[in-house]
Amino acid sequence: MSFETALLVDFPRPRPRGEEPAKTLRTLADSANAILFLDELHELLASGARSASVDAIALLKHALRNGEMQCISACAPREFETALQAFPWLAGSFRPVHVRALDEKDTRSILESRKASLEKVHEVTYTGEALAFAVSSASRYLPDLPLPAKALQLLDAAGSLARLRRASPPEDVADVEKRLRFINQRLEASIANHEFEKARFYSDEERKERDNLRALREKYSLDDANTAIGPEILEEVISRWSGYPYSV
Repeated sequence: MSFETALLVDFPRPRPRGEEPAKTLRTLADSANAILFLDELHELLASGARSASVDAIALLKHALRNGEMQCISACAPREFETALQAFPWLAGSFRPVHVRALDEKDTRSILESRKASLEKVHEVTYTGEALAFAVSSASRYLPDLPLPAKALQLLDAAGSLARLRRASPPEDVADVEKRLRFINQRLEASIANHEFEKARFYSDEERKERDNLRALREKYSLDDANTAIGPEILEEVISRWSGYPYSV
């Protein structure tokens, strides 16, 4: 069978459910010159508990064994070994090709190329220090994933955290805003009752709290239309993932 004019197909994200995987594979198996590209084959195999996925796996197995289709997939070595234990027929249908993990220099180049798209998604900007920190810290604190995947995950999580903070201010900012509302109420009541000593006191307190609020909003970049992501936010993400305070 010739695959000179092959058709490259990938399941869209989110992955199809129900009868869709089987339907897609059946259509490809009936097509000439089909090459199926599955980004993570082990995900389809892991969903085998669902009857529709069982049909899809059976169709894939039959098509590959009979030369009706070629398939290219990508996954981590441990994921392939796990899938191989559950589905021994994979050994006769797939030939493992080990791809060298990128080093830190190449990973930095990948981050630079993906920087604009991540910034657009999260409405942030990543500093050069953040990119360098993502590469070095991902290698040190996230050993379960290869580069550049774990560095990209770290930048993505930091962008998500910054967006969340813009929508929901940190607790210390909310506390200061609450105190300001209380002080303003007391200030207005003091002026209305001609209690000018109290009014002067509350006026001083209001000024202190506004200075405090301004400092906090600068700390969390809450006034920036496009939040700048530096190493500090990445450190917090690492602490949340690991469950331990970040330390150099």
